[in-house]
Amino acid sequence: MLDALIFGLCTLVGVGGTVANLRVAWRRRHEEDFGISRWARAAAFAVVTVGVALAIPPLANAVESLTGIQNVAKLGAHLCAVAWCCSLQIMLVDWAYEQWAVPTHAGYRVFLAFGVTAALIPLFIAASDDAENIEFTTEFAGNHTVHSYLLVYLTYVAVTCAELVFLCLKAGGINRRAGRGRQAAGLRVAAIAALFGLAYAASKGSYLVTYAMGRPWPLELEEKVSPTLSGVSIVLLIVGLSISASALRRSSEQQGECVKASQ
Repeated sequence: MLDALIFGLCTLVGVGGTVANLRVAWRRRHEEDFGISRWARAAAFAVVTVGVALAIPPLANAVESLTGIQNVAKLGAHLCAVAWCCSLQIMLVDWAYEQWAVPTHAGYRVFLAFGVTAALIPLFIAASDDAENIEFTTEFAGNHTVHSYLLVYLTYVAVTCAELVFLCLKAGGINRRAGRGRQAAGLRVAAIAALFGLAYAASKGSYLVTYAMGRPWPLELEEKVSPTLSGVSIVLLIVGLSISASALRRSSEQQGECVKASQ
């Protein structure tokens, strides 16, 4: 019930953010400045919307019944999370680095995301072959392959969220020094959101580590804490980055009007 409520809300917020940012990206497609970040942001919001929708239990069950593949919705949600993190990194790289350096830095993030995906899929297949009626959750941490799968996924989430905090603060500092207070404020919200994402990875990851040590903390508590942290992170990231993007758009429009007025 808690998962359905949290991820249902995230899906609604994600749909709104995706539609708004796709419209902006399409309307401003001929402009050269921050073109990468506009499309990366729209892609990030789209994939996270699909991912959180797949995490809603009734929809996940429907997808698995339709495809006949157990846990395919969970795999889809996790791969969407990987794509979400990668897209956000590319967007913030476009904001935080000089344009000549963006392709190289973005390429590193894409390479890492593909590497994680290449590790998750074989582990998913291996765990599915090991036993029937398992789920890719902390409840089945006793299955060594599921345990490894979750650790790979959560390590990637933790690393990327830590970098998102750094990139948001770096881009926020650039905007603050340039006098763009609204953009800086939105990026501070996004940095806080990434901290919640880091806490989510730490919550689930700590359960897996303590389970391996033979002293796990209460599973019932982890199953309540982790979805809440994840939901707060997703909503705050969408809100914070939308604030920054709208401020950036308004700033660009004002500069365009100033240029026209001076001609």
